[in-house]
Amino acid sequence: MSTEIFTCPPARPARPFAPGAFAGPDPVAILPHSPGPAMKLALDKIKASPTPLQYHEAPDVLNTRLHEGNAAGDDYRFPAGLAADLEHYRAGLDVVFDGQLSGEVEGTCARCLEPYRFPVTQPLRVVLAPKASAAEDEADDIGLGFFEGEEIDVTGLVVEHAILGLPTVPLCRDDCQGLCPQCGTNRNVRPCTCDVETPSPKVGLAALAGLKLTDGERR
Repeated sequence: MSTEIFTCPPARPARPFAPGAFAGPDPVAILPHSPGPAMKLALDKIKASPTPLQYHEAPDVLNTRLHEGNAAGDDYRFPAGLAADLEHYRAGLDVVFDGQLSGEVEGTCARCLEPYRFPVTQPLRVVLAPKASAAEDEADDIGLGFFEGEEIDVTGLVVEHAILGLPTVPLCRDDCQGLCPQCGTNRNVRPCTCDVETPSPKVGLAALAGLKLTDGERR
């Protein structure tokens, strides 16, 4: 059992655990649930045979990455971080990561603006090729992943795949009534007496009735 693959030590020592607590080959490392640096894996520690990598992605690191220049994660946070149950191995020059992420997400509902939580389990599978050996056409292929240097930023992979498991629009429930646009009452909690009409969109010929044509152009 070794933790020498990490470029930085965790913020506090790992708690002891039973060597046989996880099935399969010996895990590379089990990190405690604690704040710490981003997970990075040295390339010279990645072998041809699959090696488990089980650790907890700390919430401070995860949420900081989630909100860095990416609007997709602005409405969400991981209050307790994520559990990463992965394995990695080499396939020629390529590096493969395979496994899943699990944890709890907190979102802000787009209708009622209330926080809510829901569980998430997201598969993670990625094949990374050395960027130095990539052809010009491959470097522009968004379906391929690449790495540079002597280590791989595993936290970056976790954040990318965690975003894939998040709903496009955060809703506390499908039938959320939202806030009254006049008085601001949360209509999930209690009704209000405001006279608010929600116009229904016109479709078909009814939608064309309001159009005016001038010189063959639509206004």
